Amino acid sequence: MPLGIFTVYAPGETLPTRMIELALAQDGRVGGTHYDRLRNEIDTVSGTIDRSTMVLRWKIGEKGGVFETPLDALTEAEASITVHLPDGAVTQWRLVKRGS
Repeated sequence: MPLGIFTVYAPGETLPTRMIELALAQDGRVGGTHYDRLRNEIDTVSGTIDRSTMVLRWKIGEKGGVFETPLDALTEAEASITVHLPDGAVTQWRLVKRGS
């Protein structure tokens, strides 16, 4: 099930440089594609949904942090996502649904 295409904003960012396409499979796997325009890189998105809390968790590529947000937040025009960075820091990013 496609969840949408979103522009991704880290704290302090105002220009769109990253986009992510998310989809949810029936077995609970999260997948998709992430595009970073500044680096001109495309990475695979992979993760799962916690069916008891309906929270999606995913990684971008092999190195990045873990991103998470409630499934219902992705139905809104804009959603806050929690990012657990590799160094242990936790921060809030934004997803803005494309076409909203």
